[in-house]
Amino acid sequence: MTKRTESFRSALVLAAAAVAVGMLVDPAEVVGQAPAPVKGAKAAPGPIPRTKEGKPDMSGFWGGVNPGGNVDIEPAAAKGGGAPKGAAPGGAAPGGGKGGPGGGKGAPPAAAAPAAAPPANAAAAKGKAKGVIIDPVDARVPYTAAARAKSDDIIANRMFLEPELHCFPSGVPHNMWVQFGMQAIQNKDHLVFMWEFMHSRRIIPLDGRPHTLPSSVRQMQGESVGHWEGDTLVVSTMNQTDRTWFDTSGHYAPKDIEVVERFTMLNADQIRYESTVISPAEFTQPMKLSGMMARANANDPGYEQMEFACIEGNKDLEHYTQDKGGKAKYTGPLIQ
Repeated sequence: MTKRTESFRSALVLAAAAVAVGMLVDPAEVVGQAPAPVKGAKAAPGPIPRTKEGKPDMSGFWGGVNPGGNVDIEPAAAKGGGAPKGAAPGGAAPGGGKGGPGGGKGAPPAAAAPAAAPPANAAAAKGKAKGVIIDPVDARVPYTAAARAKSDDIIANRMFLEPELHCFPSGVPHNMWVQFGMQAIQNKDHLVFMWEFMHSRRIIPLDGRPHTLPSSVRQMQGESVGHWEGDTLVVSTMNQTDRTWFDTSGHYAPKDIEVVERFTMLNADQIRYESTVISPAEFTQPMKLSGMMARANANDPGYEQMEFACIEGNKDLEHYTQDKGGKAKYTGPLIQ
């Protein structure tokens, strides 16, 4: 398991670094005679694999969208707590910053608005860390005032509702940046995503069919349907429940959201991920997200997903009480 984890993290770190500088090193570009292969070096990715029907084939193991929003989909506020220094959300490699403007109470003030419209990635343009939200330009969930108050109340008083603490599936789009990555299996008719985390599944038909579930039927992962626009797979997801969040920090997903995702393979080892989240009732505008997915087994052909168990209310072994086989002294039932 340690070898698998290190290989997974190595693949994500290398792919994320390549995206950050906008290139992948090609040994043929080195001046003079090509050197012998460096041990552990990552080869340049190959061309887009295709199915026999000619469509991009996303089959294989993939890391989560980077940058993601697993811990907090909004830019980090400049205050104590949160993830340790160097940690990165969404199963991504460490190296992100403290987030862009609009991160809430305590965040650094935003620069004055330019005369022209700001670029989609305004946070990156101002030298701040880029998050998964690219629109609105402040990188915050575009809640209405009432919805923002609801989210703030969850953060202040109701974090016990966090879905993954109860072993619930993460929902869409949150599941695209959960830790440990996932496996994709694709044929002419369907694309299946299978996550190691929670053993969640999404089964996406690719024939362009319409949504069929009535609004009264709700699922944790919603109902997803897909179709191809050239080499880009477009997936629409509706009919989710009101029990999923965009992250694990209290930014809840409204019940009426529709999520439209676009998956575009750039080469054998990279997928550009884009999505638009719409909530007529609780958003003031659509929320647009963007990031990259890297092949998890690019450096390790023997990579495999591991068994995952989620036990609601679980505690680590260090804190198990003596009556449960641990070392801590039992002092009676906990009162919550």
